[in-house]
Amino acid sequence: MSNPFEDAMSRRSDEELVGIVGAHRGDYRPEAITAAEAELALRNLPVAFVESVTQEIRHERDELDERKDIPLGMQHKVMFLLLPVFVLGWLPSYAMARWSYMDKGYIRKYEDAKRWMMFGVLGYVGLFVLMALYMMF
Repeated sequence: MSNPFEDAMSRRSDEELVGIVGAHRGDYRPEAITAAEAELALRNLPVAFVESVTQEIRHERDELDERKDIPLGMQHKVMFLLLPVFVLGWLPSYAMARWSYMDKGYIRKYEDAKRWMMFGVLGYVGLFVLMALYMMF
């Protein structure tokens, strides 16, 4: 029986294949890795090229590992506390934080932004409830 991943791996770039069999090996099924290895063997790439791509992938992964633990700065905490209700609305602010932090590898910043947006939303809801109670009495 033929490996179902052979066709998909034949369409991948050299860099992607090197990443699949190397740095990103844990992200793929064994059949996909076997197909990627077979495709790399067919392409007969120079060892220097494979090593440079592997080094580049490791460097990118190291940068992502460094970024994921960077906390959100105080000025951004205040911004996410105030802006969700006044300017943008809660959902667009959440999407903006996802796009600008999470998709670029700043996982802790994203989590902090979510937390401060919720503080802001809950604070404004509490403020409106207190104002409503005050008006009733």
